[in-house]
Amino acid sequence: MKTQKQLFQRFELINQTGDVGDPLWAMRFILFRFLPFNLVKGMLRPGVDMPYWFATGLPLPLDPTYVDSYIKRISKSGFNIAMKHRTLEAKRNIMRMVVLLWIKEDPLQEFADRRLNYANYGCPILRKVGEKYLYEMPKVKKLELIAEGKKCDPACPTCGNPKYQ
Repeated sequence: MKTQKQLFQRFELINQTGDVGDPLWAMRFILFRFLPFNLVKGMLRPGVDMPYWFATGLPLPLDPTYVDSYIKRISKSGFNIAMKHRTLEAKRNIMRMVVLLWIKEDPLQEFADRRLNYANYGCPILRKVGEKYLYEMPKVKKLELIAEGKKCDPACPTCGNPKYQ
């Protein structure tokens, strides 16, 4: 399991790139939520003090059980996103999962981070992570087809189309 210091170093490294692209935003979003107030206070908007920070439920607990539950929540929402063919949301969701797997030092992080495994809204990644974290993909024919790399419907213009992946 990564330490808060390692999370902060990664957060700083991402900030130094100057890139505000969506995948990096998703990564910063997760890392930021695990960091203690004293490390992030200089990055907060004016008026956000320590009591406010804690009142929002931050920082998130950096323990394996919590991170596992966070991975499950993100994965389950990912299936719903895939069903709706929400391309940008699906990419953000997978990037968040990649960061959580990195935090856990889970070898699945490499699989989830590979572009080739992202096909069809990240369903192959969601399925594999689900197998490890003991939850099942919803039993919906359309979703099963997407996870197998097929079109949800033969007439679907987005499934399998690189323009929408």
